[in-house]
This record gives sequence, structure tokens and C-alpha cells, in this order.
Amino acid sequence: MKVDPFREQTPVWSYANHEPSCDRIQFQFKFVDGRSLRGALLVRADLSQIDLRGADLSYADLSGADLSRSDLSHANLTGAYLREANLTQANLTGANLSNADLSDANLFRACLHKANLQGAYLSRTNLERAELTNAQFNQAFLWKCNLSDTDLTDIVLENATLRQVNLKNAKFHDSLRMVVESLSDRLENETNV
Repeated sequence: MKVDPFREQTPVWSYANHEPSCDRIQFQFKFVDGRSLRGALLVRADLSQIDLRGADLSYADLSGADLSRSDLSHANLTGAYLREANLTQANLTGANLSNADLSDANLFRACLHKANLQGAYLSRTNLERAELTNAQFNQAFLWKCNLSDTDLTDIVLENATLRQVNLKNAKFHDSLRMVVESLSDRLENETNV
């Protein structure tokens, strides 16, 4: 039996500022606790500065969506498709991004404190100046990511794969700094941490 993710779970939303010539639709949400957007198709949606704390966006297609300055703390984004999404200055504290696709996403100055990115796929993802303290990157794949000026204090990288990542001026815990420095020559090509 196929489950309709919107039946009795849909947040109250409306189209706003929609013109036929626009390629984005701006949504105005009145998010109700316990409601879900699981599996929703929100491709290129303008969800900037929206309160989505604790929302269930698991398996949602948010490719190209604008989530800049949105509050996604403790949101469930398991398996979400966030390819080319704009998450600039988004609050993802404690969010579950396990197995999410963040390829070509922009997370400039985003807060991912205690976020779960286990098994996440990050290809050409911009995490410049992001806060990743205590974030879980177990079995995550990071390729050509920009982690410059990023806070990586107490980050967990067990079985994570890092290839051609930019770690310029990144802040590390002392023990991780020693590992990174000892592998610095190999970080240009391929590193498994």
C-alpha cells in the first residue's frame, strides 16, 4: 500500500509572489508541529528564512531550493536530495542529513553543530566558514569540497572518504590537526580518514 506523505500531515502553505515568468515559487509556511513534508517535491522552491525546526523532510527533493537563513535545526533530512541547494547561513543544528545528497550545495556559514551526515554524499559542496563542531561524517563521501575557514572541532570522520578537499585555515581539534598535517601531501589527491 502506497502511503501518501501529505495526507493529514501537510503543513499549511500557500503560493506567494508567483508569476508565470518566474522560475521559483516562494512558499509561505505556517508549520504545524508534527506535520511532515516527507518525500515532497520542492525543486527550486524559495524556502529562505523559513522556520522548519524539527520538520520531517526525509527523502524530499529540494534540488536547487533556496533554504538560506532557514531554521532546520533538528529537522529530518534523511535521504533528502539537496543538489545545488542554497543553505547559506542555514541553522542545521542537530539535523539528520544521513544519506543525503548535498552535491554542489552551498552551505556557506551554515551551522551544522551536532548534525548527522552519516553516509552523506558531498561533491563540490561549499562549506566555507561553516560550523561543523561535533558533526558526524561517518562513512560520508566528500569530493572537491571547500572546507576553508571551517570549524571542524570534534568532528567524527570514521570511515569517511575525503578527496581533493580544501582545508585552508580550517580549525581542528589538536589530535585531528596532527593527522591532517601528517597526511597533508596526500590530501591533494585522495585521503581516507
